[in-house]
Amino acid sequence: MGHGRITPMGALLLLVFPLTVSVDQETCKITGMPGIPGVPGLPGRDGRNGLKGDPGEPGPTTGPRGQLTAPGEVGGPGPTGKRGPGGDPGLRGPPGQPGPPGDTGENDSSGPVDIVGRSAFSATRVVAGQPPHSTPIIFSDVITNYNNDFNADTGRFRCSVPGTYYFVYHASATAKLCLQLKLDGAQLASWCDIQTRATPRQVSSGGLAVYLKGGQEVWLETSAYGGLTSIPGGVSIFSGFLMHHHQ
Repeated sequence: MGHGRITPMGALLLLVFPLTVSVDQETCKITGMPGIPGVPGLPGRDGRNGLKGDPGEPGPTTGPRGQLTAPGEVGGPGPTGKRGPGGDPGLRGPPGQPGPPGDTGENDSSGPVDIVGRSAFSATRVVAGQPPHSTPIIFSDVITNYNNDFNADTGRFRCSVPGTYYFVYHASATAKLCLQLKLDGAQLASWCDIQTRATPRQVSSGGLAVYLKGGQEVWLETSAYGGLTSIPGGVSIFSGFLMHHHQ
């Protein structure tokens, strides 16, 4: 070998070209400098999925059952809930069967029959001329006289069924007229109609409900004026009927 200075490049040439000859003659004890690290390679691709494994052994199909315990006590009723909205009304049902007939009433001939409306009357005045003052007015043409409590000859109604009665009159007048409803001579009510126009005739009316005992009498009479007319000049009517019977 030469004795000159060996540069790194010369050492490299010595390693490359005369390597075969120098190895055979002697072992080179000079070590070269490490090379520059290489650039990392690219990541490799994912490998393929492995094969599906074999199925495992089946587990046990039966096992010990738990013991049944006694049922608990039934709880009490809970609180009442709020009332819900009402439902739609149902269809109307068919009419029911008629009920049995009632018992036949008994008629007690010893006293008045307890039937509302048992006593009623209506009568018109057909007597010519004006009635005298302070005397019962005569209504001689009887239309209705149920129970015959009205006397057409005297113009008086005599109570046979105690109770509350309603009396009413409709009078056709050609002049001033004042009428009074009397009970056994005492005045119950008074009505007056005074003409202020030149009319040939006017109609006045009045009514009153009153309680009567058995045997009491009621009638109409004029007081201050007496312009009450009769057929053919006009028609005046006096009526009364029982509204409620009292024992």
